[in-house]
Amino acid sequence: MKIAKKATQQLLDQSSLPDENSHMSRCILWMSIQFNTMFNKSTKHISDMLIAGSQMGIKELNEFLARNPQVQQQTLDLANELIALEQGSIEKLNTYKN
Repeated sequence: MKIAKKATQQLLDQSSLPDENSHMSRCILWMSIQFNTMFNKSTKHISDMLIAGSQMGIKELNEFLARNPQVQQQTLDLANELIALEQGSIEKLNTYKN
């Protein structure tokens, strides 16, 4: 099962809803991407941007887990699965840097 489906199912099982990203945060992200690719649309630059995003996600998830050692095992398993997926993405993206 894909990670998004697993996360959705876990939230439904706990009668929770995820926090929504605000319209403003989505606009800021879009503008940042546009600015960062305005003058450099090379494969290397785009892969560097994606790698940075994956690394930031891994760092934030690890920080969350460190602050919340009481998380349920299924949540920890899902977090570790996502970290492994992101690490695999970084490895694949590194091949585009040459």
